[in-house]
Amino acid sequence: MKIGRSKTGWTLSIVIASCGLLQTGCKPGVDFVGAALPSLETGLNAIVDGLLDGLFAIIEPEPENQ
Repeated sequence: MKIGRSKTGWTLSIVIASCGLLQTGCKPGVDFVGAALPSLETGLNAIVDGLLDGLFAIIEPEPENQ
């Protein structure tokens, strides 16, 4: 099983990134970035929060009730 992006996936990523960065009339790229940014921010915040919660759970485990 191959892990990673296919050639088409990389090409699409480069095209979208180029449209967003260059802003030379490539409206779909700008629209994509504008629509995806809030969801990406929410997802990244959730991942970081989960990692921090896990780290603190390892450092300071809750006492077990017996």
